[in-house]
Amino acid sequence: MTAVDDVVSVGYAVGHHARAGGSVGLPTDRVVGALADLADRAATSTGRTVELVLLATCNRTELYTVGAGAELAGQLFELLFTHCPAHELPAVPPTTRQGVAAAEHLFAVAAGLESAVLGEREVLGQIRRAVRVADDCGTLGRIARGLFDSAIRTGRDVRVATAIDAGAVGLGAVVAGIVEEAARMDAAQDTRSRIVLVGAGATGWSVARELATRDLAPALVVNRTLTQAADLARQVGAAHMALDATALSQVLRPDDVLVTAVAGGALIDWAQLPPLRAVVDLGRPASVTGAPTGAVIDLDEVERRRSVGVRARGRAVPGARAMVRAAGGRWAAQVAGLAADEEISRLMTHLDELARSRAHRDEARYSTLRRAMRRAVHPYLLAIRERTDGAVEQGRTAALVALEGTS
Repeated sequence: MTAVDDVVSVGYAVGHHARAGGSVGLPTDRVVGALADLADRAATSTGRTVELVLLATCNRTELYTVGAGAELAGQLFELLFTHCPAHELPAVPPTTRQGVAAAEHLFAVAAGLESAVLGEREVLGQIRRAVRVADDCGTLGRIARGLFDSAIRTGRDVRVATAIDAGAVGLGAVVAGIVEEAARMDAAQDTRSRIVLVGAGATGWSVARELATRDLAPALVVNRTLTQAADLARQVGAAHMALDATALSQVLRPDDVLVTAVAGGALIDWAQLPPLRAVVDLGRPASVTGAPTGAVIDLDEVERRRSVGVRARGRAVPGARAMVRAAGGRWAAQVAGLAADEEISRLMTHLDELARSRAHRDEARYSTLRRAMRRAVHPYLLAIRERTDGAVEQGRTAALVALEGTS
């Protein structure tokens, strides 16, 4: 098995967890203990150090191994779930990839090609965290570090060279872009519109997080359940109140931006609202009723804007895939080169030891033997440096035979 084939990935990703019945991500606080245990078990089983990196997110649990082999990698992956009893191993078998296939998959993940939201950027941070955890646990070796460094570099390069992350495609991101445009700084008054968010469910959280990343966190969070409003408000540093249509109309100010992200239909009549800077209504049926045509940015308009970004990113996929494949080829050549360099170094050390043992402390004879041996093995060292399949093993054997003949 070549050095490239030493790399194996085993895991579940977005496509599996829907069939498996929920999220397959493992809690980050369990990863450190899990890696340490798996490293000990792998060393016991193989008699050597095995490199391990665990990429665990809400949509992905993948174990990358170097030196374990496919069978042991699969066993180690199953053992992960003994560290998290609440996370059962899904019934469907995990996907196992080896060699270049494993590398290209990781590069595609880093490029956002395997994400639920095509091209999303958060995955690069998750990969960096996985590397830091493995490094802290002592399971990040040279091959794994090179693999993940290449993945991060590929992810960055794909985003620079293609439109894989163009526009906004997540609902929260699209809404945040609309709000950002509406709430931009008024240069004359040096003020910015206040943002009022109605709804503290999943959509409300998504919008609030995206707004916070743009330094536009809501000033007020309103929700039917007060505790939920308080939880979200605490996260973004906002005030909060229980949802009441009359009270809401009273707290809204002229030039506010109102975002509603609640179900249930009619919530407030347009006539009750002050002259707001913008209204984004994500309710279906609409939460704001009686509005003039075009006065409210509704869910249909948000989806239309979202589809623009989705199409742009979709057109970038073929180019991004090509870059991933090219990066996989470069990585394989790099790993093969490392193996060749290590083999050449071992051969040269063996050559020196052999020449010195035959010279019997005669430095002149040692120098003559060493030169003769180097000439004898030179063509085989060149073959090793070719880095083609089998060249390292064949070159090593031929070189040793040549050395013995010379001595």
